[in-house]
Amino acid sequence: MKSSQDREGQVRLLLGRDNFSMSHSLYSQYEGNDCLLIPITLLEKDSDYELASYRMVIEDAADETR
Repeated sequence: MKSSQDREGQVRLLLGRDNFSMSHSLYSQYEGNDCLLIPITLLEKDSDYELASYRMVIEDAADETR
């Protein structure tokens, strides 16, 4: 999910409780491309959720070496 407040290349994710970790990146897809989400900071934490900011690195299909 992107908002107008996010800097270019950053996204915010709403996670379940106790799922955010500064030492664990996430993998996802964005507009049909694989992307790596690198944790930046935990923005908000409640009893049910965590709101976190990640830097999004989109992997170009031509760059894949799998």
